[in-house]
Formats: sequence, structure tokens, C-alpha cells
Amino acid sequence: MMLFYQKKPIINLFRENEQPQQERPKVFVAVAHITSVEESNNPEKGAAKIERLAHTIDGLWTSFAHCNLSISIQTLPNRHVTAYLPEYQTKCVQVPEYPECDPRFVEFRLQEEFVEKVE
Repeated sequence: MMLFYQKKPIINLFRENEQPQQERPKVFVAVAHITSVEESNNPEKGAAKIERLAHTIDGLWTSFAHCNLSISIQTLPNRHVTAYLPEYQTKCVQVPEYPECDPRFVEFRLQEEFVEKVE
């Protein structure tokens, strides 16, 4: 009889089988991606870069599946192959295009966007 009274509070405690909800960590990933104009206009010439970018995005989603992931592809106008990605990937990434500049300086914009996201 005593065992019955000891089990009842434990059964009531886990009756609804609810686990406490933990907030998922937020992860912001910025990828610098620049191709030649010929590769961005012709998917056959840019096939290797399209495949590499697609694998990168899939790898990020796999690695950070437990997080709220936000992916930003930093690029220049007419210098990227994001239009040729599969539809499920184009829906998941943001592609802000900034005015034309030297491609070597694109990664500095990544730092600025990261600071904006943190604030």
C-alpha cells in the first residue's frame, strides 16, 4: 500500500509528458560568394560553383539543425549563381546585393551586417 502512495505523485508529475521547452540558439552565417559574369549568366559554365554553394548550404543546415539558422549570401550584382540553386535553398537564404565595388572588399560588409544583426 505504501508503494502505491509513493508512485502516485510521480505519475502525476509526468502524466502530461511535457518536456520544458528550451529556446533554440540563433546562428547567423554570412557566406561571401562571387563568380565571374560569364559564370553567373551561364549555368553550364558555373556548374562547379553552383554545386559547391549548394553543398555549403546543405552542410550548414545539417550542422546547425538544432539552431535557428539564418544564412546570408554576400555578393555583387550579376556576380553570383544563387538563381540556379534548388528552390528549397533559395527560400532559405537571403541574398542582399550591394552596389558594385571591388570584390576583395565584400567580406568587410559581412562584418557590418553581423553587427547590425547583433544589435
